[in-house]
Amino acid sequence: MFAVPESDVNQSIIILTWTPFFSSDLAEWIYEAGLSDFVVQTKDPHMYLENLTAASFRSLSKARAVLFHIRDMKSTDLPMSRSPENLFTFFLAESPPHTGDILQHIPSDYFNLTMTYRYGVKILLDSDIRALYGNMIPIDNFTSSEEMWRWEEVERIVGNKTKSALLFVSNCVTESKREVYARELSRYTEVSEFGLCAKRECDEQCAEQEIGYLLPNGSFIAADDFDSPASLAAYMKHLESNKKAYLRLYYKLANICFTFRYFEWTKVYKKKTKINYACDLCTLLHTDSKKPRVIDDIKSWWIDKGSCINDYATSLLTH
Repeated sequence: MFAVPESDVNQSIIILTWTPFFSSDLAEWIYEAGLSDFVVQTKDPHMYLENLTAASFRSLSKARAVLFHIRDMKSTDLPMSRSPENLFTFFLAESPPHTGDILQHIPSDYFNLTMTYRYGVKILLDSDIRALYGNMIPIDNFTSSEEMWRWEEVERIVGNKTKSALLFVSNCVTESKREVYARELSRYTEVSEFGLCAKRECDEQCAEQEIGYLLPNGSFIAADDFDSPASLAAYMKHLESNKKAYLRLYYKLANICFTFRYFEWTKVYKKKTKINYACDLCTLLHTDSKKPRVIDDIKSWWIDKGSCINDYATSLLTH
């Protein structure tokens, strides 16, 4: 399906996936995550994606990017050689505590590119390719009316809500102890749980990757704004029984007045998000493919500077 024609090997930009993606084919997963859009939009006849099964090893020497899903990477199954053409790419959608131990068994400068969810104001912590769980796309002059929210539509959706809290969990025991906070919150209000750690699985079309990593300011309720899970639950129940307050909120905290709508973001962002990091990878390979790259210390960048806070959720129990 993804094999490079022999006649195109020398003039193609090849992305080779060395590992699977959990139980899936990483090549197919990356293709669905945006490469198909890139090929269609640019009509590029020389952009190819291969998995290790489909590829002969002549593709490794010619591959511009070699993708490793870190959770599936094994120190006993690595390329025996690498070409100066290869950009070994660190790909992970998990947080640093769920990386595994592979970084203990490979050279610190093994990778040339990073493709993770992490980005921020600290430029040195930016991933080369931002593999976000989702994104918010601002409305612009080219946005069609079908892509925009109507306020009546927002009111109808909020009016039909019947529950306060929804929890998607795939990692059951976390360093932040979020499961402890969720368990305490469930004592005061109903928390609907789905995922590997719950008794219920969600429908196939509702995937964890659809949950946004960063949300617009004022569009969410922050647990650390409340003294305890009980006070958060009381506030959530107030909103559940008062949809007008949910849509437009005015409240006073520490003698400071706040007025905002939790759904104000619908006026400035499009309805649908788009995850296109595979497309971003292809763009980089096209426009910046010959620039020498090396990550001096991947463990320092990913683990040591990961900004993970242990036991954060338990600190909120007596906040």
